[in-house]
Amino acid sequence: MSQVEARVVLARLDYPEATWKDIGTMLSLSADACAHAHCRGVLALRVYVFTHRPDLIGGMQIIEAAFRRAEADTDESMTPEEQMAFSQIVVKRARGYSRRGWREALRSACQKVSRKLEMDDE
Repeated sequence: MSQVEARVVLARLDYPEATWKDIGTMLSLSADACAHAHCRGVLALRVYVFTHRPDLIGGMQIIEAAFRRAEADTDESMTPEEQMAFSQIVVKRARGYSRRGWREALRSACQKVSRKLEMDDE
């Protein structure tokens, strides 16, 4: 995640009612640049949490269960590339995994799996 993306994501968290224009003014960016940086930053943050801090979302058991639900979902099916990237990098922790397009597949897989997470509202 770039510094700009991190600043925009943090500003959004600190000021949830602010518009992109408001955040842009705070950070000396345009509203469009803020929205773009936020979208990119959230994707990067999601991948980071799955790959480096699974404890923040309940641990590997919860992630693996969500992955199985995502694999079985026929409405928003995961591609074989997404399944392989997530399985190798997140589940099996294979740090040396490298196939053409794996970063994009991993980002997409993390998004799909995140929708299947079942977490307590406590």
